[in-house]
Amino acid sequence: MNYLSSETFGAGDLNSIGYLYRLVDFKNRIELIPACTENNEKFIATMTELWAFLTSIEDDDVIIELQGDKRFPLVQQYLAKKWHEYISIIETDEAERFLSKTDSKEANSMLAEEDYMGVNYELSLLSEKLTGLSVIMVGCGPFPETLMEVYKDNKDIKYAIGIEGRNDVSQLANRIVTKVFPGVENVKAVASDAESFDYRDADVIFLANGLIKKDLILQRIYDTAKDGVKILARNPILMGRLFYEDLYSLPSIQYFVICGSVRASKLSETILFRKRDKII
Repeated sequence: MNYLSSETFGAGDLNSIGYLYRLVDFKNRIELIPACTENNEKFIATMTELWAFLTSIEDDDVIIELQGDKRFPLVQQYLAKKWHEYISIIETDEAERFLSKTDSKEANSMLAEEDYMGVNYELSLLSEKLTGLSVIMVGCGPFPETLMEVYKDNKDIKYAIGIEGRNDVSQLANRIVTKVFPGVENVKAVASDAESFDYRDADVIFLANGLIKKDLILQRIYDTAKDGVKILARNPILMGRLFYEDLYSLPSIQYFVICGSVRASKLSETILFRKRDKII
């Protein structure tokens, strides 16, 4: 089945409905993807341009209109899959380029560019410091910016552990950590399925935006984590919902209480929540 046919968003003359002209532009852009998936350079360029286009749209009516099309879930699944492939390529390339740097000044310069400064905004949601606490990042990726940002400003934490489903990704992440913080043993990535991981020792849990099986992961956190655990979950907003699963739409969100949020990027916010004491 061709999910990206010209019929996908063909409900009427979109150009005549004001802001909906952007739906046509969006359709035209995603129809470029299938033709370039075998060429990494073209694929990266196409996805990068698509992301730039989507960050320019700050009107929720556009995504609402898209979601209203009965065929849209198929397109959303397609985009989420392709976006995951794109991010994997980009982050792996960044990690390998960083590891290839032999000059410390070059490496530090690249690290400064890659640092995810949004961590500071996210941690501002907490009412406590991380001294002596255990931090887990679910979905740390091959370039574990969050783990390193957490440790850089909180060297008195108990540990910071990143969870990744693939062994090769966790190994790459550990090589990055070793290069940035040689001799540090309490910051590392492990290969594990997030939906079966035991979270009992975690004090703070970060959840990446691009996680797969978010509902199962939240259920596992509820079942195994301590009552006082704090969860900082990155969640898509606006057109970001084309690529990432919205936490608010998941059945397991009922097990948690939302305590606050901060917008850390154009298409993402971070939500702070805790376990609900009792389901009513």
